[in-house]
Amino acid sequence: MGGRPKPVEPPSRPAAIMQKRPTVNPPKRSRAAKPPLRWTGVLFALAANTLLVTLADSLVARLDGSLNLEVLATVVAPLVAGIATALYTGERGAMHAFLGALLSMPLLYLAVFAGAWPLTLFAMAFCTLGGAFTEIAMRRRPH
Repeated sequence: MGGRPKPVEPPSRPAAIMQKRPTVNPPKRSRAAKPPLRWTGVLFALAANTLLVTLADSLVARLDGSLNLEVLATVVAPLVAGIATALYTGERGAMHAFLGALLSMPLLYLAVFAGAWPLTLFAMAFCTLGGAFTEIAMRRRPH
């Protein structure tokens, strides 16, 4: 009767093969787990940044500070605080320095820089940079 051919059925496979196999993602480049942040490191950064910036600002005020000496309080002291934080914590020094400097911002804003928020922001940034540069230098140094 008609010239229609019957569809060809594929060969039967066992049920286990027919089930969808889970996809396996290739492993990504393995990186060592980062150690957790230590609250003592953040507290150290907070204390070091606040203390060094306050001392530097007091020194500038006693020396009849010019604008050039104000750099001591806004750049050098926070940079030293960041370096000291990274050396104290050993690992993740930049993050500890950032959090400590962030927590010290209100203290510096109100007590040291008398409402000059750009100087406070610069002090926070240079503390973080000091921690970051030291952390990078410590990574490259062979143990």
